[in-house]
Amino acid sequence: MYSTTPPKNGYVRVDPKSCQNVVNAQPSRTSVGSYAGEATIESTSVPYDREGEPEVAIITLIAPDGSRVLANTTDKEMMEAIANEAQENKKAKLTTDGKTTTLVDITESKNK
Repeated sequence: MYSTTPPKNGYVRVDPKSCQNVVNAQPSRTSVGSYAGEATIESTSVPYDREGEPEVAIITLIAPDGSRVLANTTDKEMMEAIANEAQENKKAKLTTDGKTTTLVDITESKNK
């Protein structure tokens, strides 16, 4: 998108309608609202507050049926592990209250 050399005609806004079919043709996953059970960690993020403390760990996971799950945790030990060690491809246990999906445990690597 960006380069050290500007485009010949300058930067122009692309009409979203002209590229939406390309976006829609990309592979996608179904997302589930709430989920309890085992899933494989896909990615993680831990935002920090102004004092440098982790606020919450945000985790995306893939359920056994291939759907995407969004979970979180405020457990300090798990947030520290997620912030300091790669967790991708590890199995995780999740619980839900019907509204929020919470990470409760991270287990061994999926590849083991």
